[in-house]
Amino acid sequence: IDTHCSFCDLFLPRINSLLPFEARTFATVPMFAKLCSVVAALAVFCGTRVAAQDNDTLRLSFTQHGLNEVIELGTEVVYEALAGGVTLPDIHIDTHVAEPLGHITLDLTDIQITKFTKPVGALTLAAPASADLQLSDIQFELSCGYKWRKVHSPHASDHGTLTADPSSVVFSTSLAFAVTNGTASVAESGTSTDIGDFTIHFDGKVAWLYNLLVSLFGSTIKTSISNAITTAINKAIDVKLNDALAKIPSSVHLGGGKSEIDIGIFLSSIGVGTTPLSYFAVSDASQYVDNKTMETCPHGPSATLPFVVDDPGDAMLQLLVADNCFTCVLWVASNNGALDFTLPAGNTSEWALLIPALAKDYPNHAVSIAMSPEGEPDMRCTAEDGVVGTIVFHANSSVVDPASGNSTYTHTLRFAVSLGVEMFIGPNNASEPSFIGNVTGLQMNTTVEDSAIGHIAELPLGALSAIVGPVIRGATNKVLNAGLPIPAIGPIDISSSQVNAQHDGFFVLSGNMTLNVTEA
Repeated sequence: IDTHCSFCDLFLPRINSLLPFEARTFATVPMFAKLCSVVAALAVFCGTRVAAQDNDTLRLSFTQHGLNEVIELGTEVVYEALAGGVTLPDIHIDTHVAEPLGHITLDLTDIQITKFTKPVGALTLAAPASADLQLSDIQFELSCGYKWRKVHSPHASDHGTLTADPSSVVFSTSLAFAVTNGTASVAESGTSTDIGDFTIHFDGKVAWLYNLLVSLFGSTIKTSISNAITTAINKAIDVKLNDALAKIPSSVHLGGGKSEIDIGIFLSSIGVGTTPLSYFAVSDASQYVDNKTMETCPHGPSATLPFVVDDPGDAMLQLLVADNCFTCVLWVASNNGALDFTLPAGNTSEWALLIPALAKDYPNHAVSIAMSPEGEPDMRCTAEDGVVGTIVFHANSSVVDPASGNSTYTHTLRFAVSLGVEMFIGPNNASEPSFIGNVTGLQMNTTVEDSAIGHIAELPLGALSAIVGPVIRGATNKVLNAGLPIPAIGPIDISSSQVNAQHDGFFVLSGNMTLNVTEA
C-alpha cells in the first residue's frame, strides 16, 4: 500500500484540525507505519519484596535514608519548640541545714531554661507499628534568682542569682501509630527526660548553700526541670505529628464532565519493618467513585503491594501504586461516554481507494464516523512490558445525502488498539503535581464488523491505522493527561520524584522529598 496516497494527503489535514495541538505531530502516516510494538516505558526494579495487605491500592514507604531526613525534621521541630525557652514556676523549699542556721527557707524565682542546642535524633523501629525516639546531646542553661532566710532568731538572709548547666540531657519516647476508621494518629508512651549532673554557678562561696543546691539539683529541682522539658517536647511532637497526619485528605476530586471522578482516600494501616529493609509505611485502600452515577469502580488491585522494593538505593521514599488507578479512571470515562466521539470523515469520493462501494453507492455524500468503545479499556502494569493497555472501538459509519440531509448507515469497522503508556509525575491540567499517563506507542488492527454496502476488503483498511490512530491517541491522552493529583501530606512534598520501576500489577515511584518545617 502506498502510504503517501492522495487519500491520505486529503484526509490528514482534516484529522489534524480535530486534534489538540500536542497530538497533531502524531498524525503522520510514516510514524505510524513504523510502529511495530509496544515498548516498555521504564526499567524494571528487581529484588526482595516485603509482603503486605491484599486490598491496598497505594503505599508510601520511607526508606532508612528517608527516615534519617524525617528524624532531622523532628529535631528541627523540637529545637524550634524549645528556642523560646521554658519557664518553671517558682520553687519554695523549707528545709534544715547544719547549725548554726538550722531551719531555713529557700526560694528560687524567675526560673528560665534557655540557650537550648539542637538535639541529635535516633529512631528505632519496632514492628508492627511503633518506634522509639531518642533525642540526645541537648544542652541548655538554667538561670534564676534565689533567696534564703533563717527562720528562727537571730534571723539572717541573703539573695542573688545563679546559673546551672547539665552535663547531659537525653529525651526518650515510644511512638505508637494507629489507623482508626481510615484516620491515622500517633500516641506517645514511656516518655522521659534524663538529666545528668549540674554544674552550678552563683555569687558567693557559701559551702552549705552550694551543697544544698547540688543536692536539690540532683533531686527536686532536676525532677521539675525534667518534667518541664518532657512536657514541652511532648507537645511539639504530639501536635506536629498528629497535625501532619490529619492533613492527609479524605478524598481527591479529579477531572470534570463525563470523566469526573472522586477518589476516596481510606488509610488502612501504618506499619514499620526492619528486615530485610527498614521502612515506615502508610497504606491506603482508595476507592474510585464515578461522580455522575456514584458507582464505585469494580476493579481492585490485581497484585499485593509490597512495603518496599529492594533496592531503593539513596531514595528517601518509595510510592507503590496499584495499576487499577488508571483502569478505574478509564472505567469512569468509558461508562459516561467520555471516549465516544464523532469524526467528520470527508466525502465519499475521498474513500474510493479504500472502500470503492461507498463512493459508488453514495456519490458525493458526506461521511461521518461515530466512535465508541466496545467495552471499558483495560490498562495494566507488567514487569516485562511496562504499562500497557487495550481498547476496542466500534466505528459506525454513515453518509449524509447532500440534498435531503438524511443520514444512512453504511458499515461498522472495529479498531482493536494496543497502547504503550509512559507513567511520570508532572503538572496536570490544573497545574497540580500528579501521576500522568501518556500514550507512547500504539498498534491498531482494523477489521470489518458489519456492512450494508456489500463486501469491504480488509487489506486497504490498514491505511486507516495511520489516520484514526492519532484520534484514538488524543482521546485516550485527554483522560490520562488529567492525571491523579498527588496530595500534600503535611511537610512532605514528593512532586520531584519520578516513576522508575514497573512490576506485575503495580508501578513504583522512587525519589526524594522536600521537608518544610514551617508547614509541619
